[in-house]
This record gives sequence, structure tokens and C-alpha cells, in this order.
Amino acid sequence: MHNLEVKKREGLTEWIQWLATQPNVFVQKPTPDLPNGRTFPLKQLVEKYGPYWWTNQVSYMLALAIEQKPETIGLYGVDMAASSEYNQQRPSVQFFLQEARALGIEVIVPPESDILEPPPMYGYCESSRRWRKLYARELELKGRIADLASRESAAAGEKHHLMGALDDLQYQQGIWANTMDFE
Repeated sequence: MHNLEVKKREGLTEWIQWLATQPNVFVQKPTPDLPNGRTFPLKQLVEKYGPYWWTNQVSYMLALAIEQKPETIGLYGVDMAASSEYNQQRPSVQFFLQEARALGIEVIVPPESDILEPPPMYGYCESSRRWRKLYARELELKGRIADLASRESAAAGEKHHLMGALDDLQYQQGIWANTMDFE
């Protein structure tokens, strides 16, 4: 789904060459670089599902899969569990999985995957014992991190003070230790 010209500038020519060997590749628009490229039907899918769900490749794939009306869609290796860009991408995948289920398509994910776990319910989550326990742990960890940062800062200050004292001592040794008071 990425712009191939941008990917070329990023140095991904080997990846593009590999894509050219694949029998079926969906692209933004046809290009000689991908002879088996097919234009992704984005306009039709946005008209059907709305403009809010196009935040990652998996969502594009799910929307296209739903349109093929399969009996089952399996999703493997997609947890989107990290607190990185996945936090913004995860809801769109969950939307399309929900759409598939609403259409009677069986959705299969490994039992250890947390892609089907919804986010905590705004406001209500605070009434959950588990949420409060996790929140207490979060506050504890933040406090410990702040304490370590404070001690680290104090230690860095003490280190710089001692380095200054050592520098002064070495100056004194180099200049004032030449007296002849050794008897």
C-alpha cells in the first residue's frame, strides 16, 4: 500500500524486486515495477466502511478479505500489543474483525493473541479492581523511576564536584609539591 517511489528512495529496491515475483500484489496505482500489481479498491472500501479505519496494512487486508465473503478469516502473528504506533492502529484492525463477525465470518486468532481484547471502557475501568491494582502499580513504578532519576541527578552532581576536587588536587600536586620540606 506504500508509495513505491518513496520506498525506492528509502533503499528498498530488493523488496520491490521480490514483490515483482509475487503473483498478486495490491498497489496504489499500476507501475511497470510490479507487473502483477492490481489497484487496491480504496475508494469503494472507504465509501463502504468510512474514512476512519485505514491506519495499517492489516486493516486494508481485512477489508479486502471481507469483501471476498469467506467463511473464515484467520489472523496469525498480529497482536499489536506494544505501546507504540500499534495503539493507534489496533482499533482499526478490531473494527474490521468486528465487521467480519457481524457478517457471519468466523474469526480465528491464536488463544495467546490479545488482538481481540478491547481497550478498557472509559470511566468504568476505574471501578474495576484489576484496573485499580494496575494503576497502583503504575504509580509505584513511576515513583521509583522518579526517585532513581533524583538519585542519579544527585550522583551526577556529586561526581562532577569530585572531578573538580580531583582536578584541583592534581593542580596542587603539579605546582605546590615541589617544595623542599622533605627531611
